[in-house]
Amino acid sequence: MKTLITPGEVSSLAFSQADGISGADINEASIASAERKFIRPALGELYDELLAGGHAQLADLYIKAPLALYVKWLLLPSLALRVGPMGVARHTTDNLTPAGARDISLARRRVKADARALMQVAVEHIAANPGLYPSFSPQVGLKPDMGIVL
Repeated sequence: MKTLITPGEVSSLAFSQADGISGADINEASIASAERKFIRPALGELYDELLAGGHAQLADLYIKAPLALYVKWLLLPSLALRVGPMGVARHTTDNLTPAGARDISLARRRVKADARALMQVAVEHIAANPGLYPSFSPQVGLKPDMGIVL
């Protein structure tokens, strides 16, 4: 499955080294889901050009950071859980206590707000340069949820 960002890039852009999250902890389905939910609606046909390898500098400078945060937002609830042959288990250690639902909700809210802000910067850059991005065509119905208003 083709995506705009690799699991390793998500790991380095959205998580600190102290988090201990590597590219191996991030699946491509979560990346594809974040792209379809947040990036494609914000960019319209321009997303398809990015996916085909066009506008690499735009992707690197403006799109990958918010995309990585949207992937983190999707993954946060499940990062403390592991699914195995015995069912779903929660990680515990001697030094850490698993976060509660409220803590996870607050963390997700902050991550999504940061992703929205960075996506807003991207959209403003694209809109300010219509000659460079003529295929930019955001899907109007989804912009308010993303915090993007043109």
